[in-house]
Amino acid sequence: MTYVLLGIAVALLAVFVGKAVSSPKPGMLVIHAPTLGVLNLSGVSGEQLVNEDLPQLTPLFTTVRRSDSTPPTCDVLLIYCDISEDGTVEGSALGLREMIRDAGAAIVVVARDNPGQAYVAGAPRLPFGQANLVMTIERNGSALPTFLARLFTHMNDGVSMPVAWNRLAPQIPNAEHGGLPATIFSCERGQVAFCAAQQAVEGAGRSAPAA
Repeated sequence: MTYVLLGIAVALLAVFVGKAVSSPKPGMLVIHAPTLGVLNLSGVSGEQLVNEDLPQLTPLFTTVRRSDSTPPTCDVLLIYCDISEDGTVEGSALGLREMIRDAGAAIVVVARDNPGQAYVAGAPRLPFGQANLVMTIERNGSALPTFLARLFTHMNDGVSMPVAWNRLAPQIPNAEHGGLPATIFSCERGQVAFCAAQQAVEGAGRSAPAA
C-alpha cells in the first residue's frame, strides 16, 4: 500500500513517478465516460461541502449519481463522512472497504476532514474494496476541489492517476506544496486514466443535463 501526504509534503511509504502516455500501457485501467458518485453521510454540513465541490468536478464526468444512504454505482466515489478513531464510519453500517466494494469504484475520495489514525483503522487491507483511495486530513478551504479538478482533468487527457498526482504535487524532497489540501493517497489500483465523453447528471432516480 502506498501513501502520499499532500500539503505538508511528507511521503509515508513509496511514491509513483513517471511520465504521461499517449496510449494506454499494458495493465493500465482506462475508464471510458467516467461516472462520479457522491455519498453524503454527514447531513447538512456534508451537503455544504458537496455544493462547494461539485461545480468544479461535475463538468469532468459523464454522469453524476448522488445518495445520502447507500453507495451509488460509479467509477469515482466522493464520500462525505466522519470516521471515528476505531475506523467506524458514522451514519452507516458499512465500513470504507464495503462502500468501495458496493460502489464498484476504482477511485474513492473521502472528501471530509478526518484524522490520519481514523483512516489507518478505517481502511485495513481486506480481500475486497481496493481502490486508488484519497483520504482527506485537511481540505484547506477550496484547495481540495481545485486539486481534484486539476487531477481529473489530467486523467481525462489519458494521464494515469499516480503520474498526474506527481505532476501536481512532486514527491521529491523539499518540494513546495503550498495551497494544496492535506491528504493521504493510497494507490491500490495503480495506473488508472479516463477517456471522457459527453455529460449527463443523474439524481433522485432520474437523469438531467449537467449544471
